[in-house]
Amino acid sequence: MNLVGKDISQGLSKRQWMWIAGLFLVLLLGILFLAPTNRLMDGSSYGRSPDGYAGWYAYMQQQGVTIERWQQPYRNLTASELRSNSPTPATFLQVYGERSDKSIPSDLIAWVSQGNRLVILAQQGKATEAPFWSSHATPAGTVKIATTRRLRPRSGDSPPREDLKEALGNPVVLGDRYGGIVIRERRGKGEIIRVTTPYLAANAYQDQPANYAYLAQLVGKKPDRIWMDEYLHGYKDAVTREKETRGDLIGYLTSTPFLLVVIQGFVVVGILVYAKNRRFGAVRPIPNPPVNNSQVYIQAMAGVLQKAGSYEFVEQVIGNAEKAHLQRQLGLSGEMANEQELMTMWQNQTGRSPTDLQPLLHPRASLKRESDVLFWLQKWSQVRKMLDRSRS
Repeated sequence: MNLVGKDISQGLSKRQWMWIAGLFLVLLLGILFLAPTNRLMDGSSYGRSPDGYAGWYAYMQQQGVTIERWQQPYRNLTASELRSNSPTPATFLQVYGERSDKSIPSDLIAWVSQGNRLVILAQQGKATEAPFWSSHATPAGTVKIATTRRLRPRSGDSPPREDLKEALGNPVVLGDRYGGIVIRERRGKGEIIRVTTPYLAANAYQDQPANYAYLAQLVGKKPDRIWMDEYLHGYKDAVTREKETRGDLIGYLTSTPFLLVVIQGFVVVGILVYAKNRRFGAVRPIPNPPVNNSQVYIQAMAGVLQKAGSYEFVEQVIGNAEKAHLQRQLGLSGEMANEQELMTMWQNQTGRSPTDLQPLLHPRASLKRESDVLFWLQKWSQVRKMLDRSRS
């Protein structure tokens, strides 16, 4: 095994090694950047990891609050709510997980202005000198926060965020001397609540009941309706999934491991093409077959005789060889036997008429064309077969 590896390594050039390293790097990058990831589960009510919200969702159901998972684009929710003109306020909860803060679309703000509530849990604000772990007193109890980010810092060093300038009253719902942790913005009849951490009530805080209760107070209370955005985390109902898959097949394939399989397939095909379907190593030329000089001479002579039409010479050379072979098969030894002896022995051993050999022994009058020569040679072949059958 070591000898084989040594042979291959010696046969590879420096350029070939560079090609192999490049293909391996492309394959590795494809695995790293296009492999399926579970980061979408962060902040999802289906997630049971410490970053998920399955525990808080179950807590809300136990409280008898009307909470449902929304598995369609948010535009479908805002459009249906605007058409229904329901007097009961609705809350739309979005948990971004590890993703950065996003601007709020205008149609979602219009829906909030109708008297609804949008609650956003994300990594918002700027990092400050605040301690990473901090505890804060709230009406629901002592809430534990794990972030140094703050919104609208109260110190004079940092100006307030532009999106909070139009906020009415005191927008800071929860904060400290470093800035706001929970901010409330008034938008028409509704409000937008921002939280600087996406993990306010994640599964990791099951031992902190105040965190669960505090988020429950932020999103509303009975009889408010609460929708938790799961489309944001990749969950789609059957209608939405079918519609998006049918409408954009390429987009669907690029968001699945199928793309990774295609890239790996191209890499493998590239390696096979480069290797020319052989193992890596020095190119070994195919040896030419040995030349049979006698056969080459005979073929060259036959071509010359064919062009010259020398059928008599062909009959003389081949006829003498066939007569000698016939004499040996008939068991006659010594010098060349005469024609009468050959025909007599032929009749005794085969039981056929001696006249069968007559046109073969004297063919000169009939060998005038190439087809006559071929017919004459075919007759000699039949004579050999007859003798073989008689002797067997």
